[in-house]
Amino acid sequence: MEAKRILGSRLFVAVLAGLLVLSCFFYLYQRPDTWEDPLVDGEVYHQQLEKLKEMSWEDAHAWCVRYQEDAEAARFEGAWDFDSEAEQIRIAAAQLQSQYEHLMGYEAYLDKIQTHAKLLQSVSLFSDPNSPGYKNTVKTAKDFEKMQGVEITAGHDLAVTEFFTDKWTDYSIIIVICVVCGLFLSERKEGLWPMIYAARGGRWRMALRRTGLLFAASWIAALALIGSRILLCGMEYHGLGEWGRTLQSIPMFSNVPMPMTIGQFWLFYISVKAIGAFWIGLV
Repeated sequence: MEAKRILGSRLFVAVLAGLLVLSCFFYLYQRPDTWEDPLVDGEVYHQQLEKLKEMSWEDAHAWCVRYQEDAEAARFEGAWDFDSEAEQIRIAAAQLQSQYEHLMGYEAYLDKIQTHAKLLQSVSLFSDPNSPGYKNTVKTAKDFEKMQGVEITAGHDLAVTEFFTDKWTDYSIIIVICVVCGLFLSERKEGLWPMIYAARGGRWRMALRRTGLLFAASWIAALALIGSRILLCGMEYHGLGEWGRTLQSIPMFSNVPMPMTIGQFWLFYISVKAIGAFWIGLV
């Protein structure tokens, strides 16, 4: 009965649906598109990436650099059309260049961490095996040692990174939790609070039941709002089929020391957001 009153109420459903629509709107129409940070066309990005997959990372990177240099020369001569598909390819090439630079340099990045850890341990400040500094260098090296030999691959990075272009999804989840808490307290406004408090099971049982409902509402909000955003990014940048790809293949996650796939990361991310919203609701 209580679940139907809260999770099945018109207010809860209307707010969740409205925030879902707003989240999609902000993603599709309100993202920044400036000279310094131009949006990458999803289809052009996908086409260029598929073409470059046939090449080695070094050759693909060289193509990206060469294309941008040719474009810059044409712009300098005034023969460049900024509204053409060639401009979209140039923007995509800039994005892909950074991706291939990361892939080519990731192994060296891991080796650098191990080297720096050994160098720090030789410095007097970190040389004491019982000091926190020494233990921290050992732990860092040991954590990233797990990534040695893990395969990273080229792919549609923007299908993941574009998810984080704004914080509206986080705010939306909090709004849903505030609505649920407001529905919990509606009896007080209607003068029913003393009756509930005096009824058998009106304290602990009600508290436990509502805690469960708050937990369920947090998961519903996280799955609906975050899940829809993940699907939007994946569809626009053709990344829905890459959830088995190693997360560290994306430059944004190069400092994650645990081997993890993109699909595992999304499950972890949704879980953390749902539990965080639940705790905020409890407070």
